[in-house]
Amino acid sequence: MNVSIIIPVHNSEKYLEECVNSVLPGMNEDDEIILVENGSSDSSWDMCQNYSSQYPNIKAVSLDAAGVSIARNKGIALAECEWIHFLDSDDVMDPGFLPVAHRIETDADIVLFQYRFLGEGDGVSLGEDDPLEVRNVDPDLLKHAVLQYAKYQNAVREEAGLDNVTIWSACAKLIRRELVKKNRIHFPEKLCLSEDTAFSLQLYCCAEKVERVEQNAFFYRRTESSASRIIHPKTLVNNQYLRKWVVYYTRKKGCYEELSREISGFLCRKFVEECLFLRGADMPCEEKLQYIKENASAPFMKRALREAGYRYLIAGKRNTLRYVPFLWLLKRKLYRMILVKQS
Repeated sequence: MNVSIIIPVHNSEKYLEECVNSVLPGMNEDDEIILVENGSSDSSWDMCQNYSSQYPNIKAVSLDAAGVSIARNKGIALAECEWIHFLDSDDVMDPGFLPVAHRIETDADIVLFQYRFLGEGDGVSLGEDDPLEVRNVDPDLLKHAVLQYAKYQNAVREEAGLDNVTIWSACAKLIRRELVKKNRIHFPEKLCLSEDTAFSLQLYCCAEKVERVEQNAFFYRRTESSASRIIHPKTLVNNQYLRKWVVYYTRKKGCYEELSREISGFLCRKFVEECLFLRGADMPCEEKLQYIKENASAPFMKRALREAGYRYLIAGKRNTLRYVPFLWLLKRKLYRMILVKQS
C-alpha cells in the first residue's frame, strides 16, 4: 500500500522538523507527505516550502484561514495515495509505522493502530521479520464506543485491546481514501475541539470492515494547549455546534434511534462541559442562565437529559466525578445552582 501523510501546520516551527524527519526514513517512493500550513505567524511556511523543494514527494500548501479541520480537509482533497494517515505537527511518527503499513495486505476500510505519549517508552514497534497480527473489529461496536466509550470499554478492550484515544483519534488510523471520497467524510470546519470524534463517527458509520494491528502509529506530545482542551474558552461555541452536528449527522445516516442512548450521554457530557466553562466565565449571571435554559429546552437536549444515565457519563481519566452532580442539576432544571461556586 502507499500512504498520503497529511500534516496540518500552524505555528509549528518548534516541532515541525522533528515531526517531518520522523516520517521520511520509513517512506517509499510511492508515499507522500502533504504539509498544510494554515494561518501561521512564525516561520512554519518557510519550513514547509524548504521541505517541498528538497523532496519530490512532499507537497506544501498555504491557507489563509487557520483551523485544523480546514487544513485536514485540504489535505484530503490533495491526497493521491490509496491510504490516508493524519499526523499532527507537534507529534512524532513511530519509526516502525510505515514499514508495517507497507506490509499490510487487506480489504479493510480502516486499520487501527496504537499510540504512546512521548517520554513513556517505545511502546509496540514491529521489526521487519515480526509477523503481523491483524484482528477484525466490529465497526458497529466502534460506532457506539466513539460516543460512549465508558459504556463499551470492556467490550472494546476484549475484542481489540483499544482505548478511547485510539478509537477517536484521527492520527491512530490508516484510512482508505476511497471510503472518505465516496462518502464525503470530512472534518466539520466549525469545530476546533472534538473534530476527531466527529470524523471518526463518520468513518465507523460508513466502514464495512475495520482491522487492528499491534503496532504504534505515533508518539503524542503533551503540551499546554492539549492539556486544556477539556475546559477551554472555545468550549461554548464549539460544543454547541458539535451537539447539533451529531444529531443532524446521525439522523441523516438513519442511525439516530440506534445510537439514541449513546448520543444522549455524549450530548449531556458536552453540555456539562459548557456549564463548567460558564461557571467561571466573565459574563453576567443572567446571560449564563439564559444560555443554559435555551440550550436545555432544545428538543434533542430534552430527550438527552431524560435518557442520559449517570453511570457512563465519565468518558475517561481526564474527566471527573464532578460531571455527575452537574447532570443531576440539569435534569432537575436547577440552572442557577449550576453557577454557584462551592467554597
